[in-house]
Order: sequence, then structure tokens, then C-alpha cells
Amino acid sequence: MKPLAIRTYHQRRRRRARILGAGLAAVVLGGGIYFLVHPSATKPAVHLPSAPATPPTPIAIVTQIGSGPSLGTAADATIIDLANLADVHRHHLGVGTFPDAVAVDAVRHVAYITNYGQGTVTPVDLFTGISKRAIPAGSGPAGIAISPNGKMAYVTDAGSAPMGDTVTPINLVTDRPLKAIRVGLGPQGIAITPDGSRAYVANAGAIVTGQTGAIGHTVTPINLRTGRALAPINVGNAPIAVAISQDGTTVFVTNSYSGSVSPISIASDSAGTPIEMSGSPQAIASVPRKGEMIVANAATTGTDSLTLISVATETATSSIPVPKNPTSVEATPDGKSAWVVCFGAGTLVRINLVTSVVDASHAVAIPNGPYALSLGSIPSAMARQLFFPKPAKRSKSGSKG
Repeated sequence: MKPLAIRTYHQRRRRRARILGAGLAAVVLGGGIYFLVHPSATKPAVHLPSAPATPPTPIAIVTQIGSGPSLGTAADATIIDLANLADVHRHHLGVGTFPDAVAVDAVRHVAYITNYGQGTVTPVDLFTGISKRAIPAGSGPAGIAISPNGKMAYVTDAGSAPMGDTVTPINLVTDRPLKAIRVGLGPQGIAITPDGSRAYVANAGAIVTGQTGAIGHTVTPINLRTGRALAPINVGNAPIAVAISQDGTTVFVTNSYSGSVSPISIASDSAGTPIEMSGSPQAIASVPRKGEMIVANAATTGTDSLTLISVATETATSSIPVPKNPTSVEATPDGKSAWVVCFGAGTLVRINLVTSVVDASHAVAIPNGPYALSLGSIPSAMARQLFFPKPAKRSKSGSKG
């Protein structure tokens, strides 16, 4: 090899070009040689194409209360995969006796089911489909609502004999019940405003078998910041279900014995003119993005139906026939569909709200008295584990032959 001192100019030039081409420059400082990254020669960041995100799997949680002679004795619920109705996937789980209502905490992916027959609320981990330890509530827990921040649940205590007249707050961080709030007799449905400041409770009175007393006709607002019940609002007879419009301006209450729905202004806490229904309204929900409410009606004669109500005009706009005895209804987040539990038909059916047609081809048969409904979603990877669990590994025997 040639000594460093007699390398030719061209050799030095080629060596320098190789160094700079690699993005380095040599600098001599204090007898040491330091290599610096050449700013103009750095390689641009490589952006690899990413796979499209897999959308979450929509699910329905349906409670089962029994039917016929076993009505009120069942203690079951079913999680249903709504993304694969052609080949329905479902996960069964045990809860408390007479699971009357269900609500989902969408942040933590936990469903809370009220067990009317046991005075408890059962949390269900929707990732694993495992029921957790039941939380004590009041007598005959009926309705449930979860605060928008997911930190609190409020459970109506309808009671049996005697009738209940309280709402039990539950801290969902600790799963502990707090001091009950007194409302009207036989509270059933409950809903919370979008800002989390108030709850509205339907006081149905004596409508459950075994209860004695008068039929209720009021709704009690609760200031959730202070935990105090406010002055009751008069509505129709036996109000059982409550829902709040998406814009947070109006409460809608189903008067099951009056065949009507009462709108209540949240700004004034005053009830407007009742909206007549075709039958006994059993359940109600807001339709996102549509400015509408949807009501499930059990017909006294004729066909059971869903009724759409315009929030702006507080009038019924259309009616859709559904299978027998609808007991619960929820709209999808895009407002294009609704799901209805039909207790009498033992099915969960989808309604196309764009065409007002029942998708009978995708009705999901649910035995043992399907009753309450809540919609949610879970990551698709978790859904695969929930609906297609891996079989447990069999341990190898250590015994010798």
C-alpha cells in the first residue's frame, strides 16, 4: 500500500466523493477525526404504505327474562355479532335473575345489566364476555343510565312489594353504590342529558306484578351535580321509558297506559302536548344525525309498530310494522338503522330507517324471553376471541404406563 503522504490527488478526490456520497464529512479537530452527517446527503424518511384500519365489530347485548311459566326467572344475556348476520355468532353469559335493563360504557367496553329479581347490577367485560362480581343496588333495579364521562351509573329502584322510590348512584371507578336519591314511586326508565348535568326518571307507579298502589304519572329531574331531586313534572299514565334528543333540548317519555309520548323541554322542565301513538309505547331512543326519536309500540289491536317522531315539530311522522311485542329499541350511530327486540316473536330484527323496511332475512332468533337491548362495538381482534375462543389446552398426563 502507498504511504498516505504520496496518494494522488485523484485518489483523494475519489475517497472524498465516497465519504460525501455516504452522507459523511471528515473534520479534524484537536488531532482527532470526526465524521459529521452531510445535511444535503441525508436519506429522506421512508413512508411505508400502511394497511387500512380494521373497523370495530358492532355488537348487541340482549337480556333474557324467561317466558310463559318461567317469565321473570331467567338469568341470561347474549352478546351478538351484528357484522355477520348471515352466519350469526353469539356469546352466552350468566347474569342475575330477571335482567331488566342494560347500558354500555363505550369507553371501557363494559355492559351493566340490572337484575330486578336480585337487587344487583352485573358488569360484563365485553372483551372477554365474562360477568364480574355483582354490585348491590336498591330493591327491584329496573332502568340504568351511564354518565357521559363513564364514571357513574344511575339505577332506578322500582321495588316490588312495597314499591321502590329511589335511584341508586354507582361509582363505576370503584363499583360501589352511593347514597340513594329519592324520586317518585315505581321508577322505571332513566336518561341523562348529553352534558351530564341532569337525569330524568319516569315514575310509573304500580305496574309490576305484586306491586300495590296507584299508577304513576310524573317524571323527576335530578340535578346530578348536587344529587338532589327537583320538582316532578306531570305527564301521562304509567311512564316507563325515557330518552333525550341528540341535541339535548328535549326529553321524551313513553306513557304506556295513555298511548302517548310526552315531550319535556329541558330549558323549562315543562311538558308539551302529548304525541299520540298507535298502541302502548314500551321503549324509545334517539336516532343520531336525524333529529328524530323512535318509539316501540305494542298494539292493543292490530300490528305492533315503530313510530318516528320529529324532535323539531314534536309530531309523529311515520310508522313501521314490526314483529310481535317490541320491548326495546336502539338506533345505530349513523342513524340509518334501528334494532328492535321483539319479546313475543323471540327475535332481534333490524329496521332500515332509510326505506322503512324490516330486514326479516336477518332476524336473529333469541330464545327464553329476549327483553332489553343495548348496542356497542369492540375491536375486531377482540371479537374474534369472544366469538371464536381457542379451545383450552389439554394437560399432559405425568403417569407412567
